[in-house]
This record gives sequence, C-alpha cells and structure tokens, in this order.
Amino acid sequence: MTYPISASSRRASRDESRLRRVFAPLASIVLLALTLVGCIGSPAPSPPTSSPPNPTVSPTPSYKPADHKGKAQNVPLPVMPAEAKAHTKEGLQAFMKHWVGLLSYAYETGDTGPLFEVTGAGAPRVRMS
Repeated sequence: MTYPISASSRRASRDESRLRRVFAPLASIVLLALTLVGCIGSPAPSPPTSSPPNPTVSPTPSYKPADHKGKAQNVPLPVMPAEAKAHTKEGLQAFMKHWVGLLSYAYETGDTGPLFEVTGAGAPRVRMS
C-alpha cells in the first residue's frame, strides 16, 4: 500500500535538498578552516625576565632541526673552505658542497643573504680554464 505525498511534503523535500547543496560545501569549508586554525598552535611562552641568583655557565646551544613544533634552532652557518676558492676540479667540488650547505641554511632559517653573497648579482664571476 502506498501513501500519497502531499504538495507541502514535496516542497519540504525540495527545500531540504537545496539546503544540503548549499550547506554541505559550506560545512566542509568551515571544518577545513577549523582544522587549519587548530594546527597553528599558540606562540611559545616567553622566558622569565628575572635572572637566576647564581650566575652559571650555560652550554653553547646545539643545533635542533625543524619539526612539527617549530623552526630549526641554532643552525650553523656554513663556512667556505679554502680549497673552494681554487680554480680546479676539486675547488669546484668544494664550492658546490659549500653552496648546497648555504642552500640548506637558507631553507632552514629563511636567511638568504649568505647564499646570495656567493651566487647573487654582485658575486665575482670565475672562468674555468
């Protein structure tokens, strides 16, 4: 046995369908936004301003790679070895190792200055003979 569907029920069904088409994408966008905001996290707490009563020698900070908690810390700046300035195959290899080190440093810290000092427009041009 089938029951007749009234016109008001059909209208309500169409309205529900329209609402679903509008609100489903909107709900997805809101859910995505809330997820991204939750990933941002809160800023790191500031260190206490008072100094310890007894001065102590603090160890030199060690390198800490970037992870999901924050940026890399205490990234050592690569130093160009003397052999990287030689106009030889070995000098080129040493320079390329140094350049890759500077590229990694720039990627981890956001500081591109040292990289552009050796490869930017003002860098000296060298001709291999």
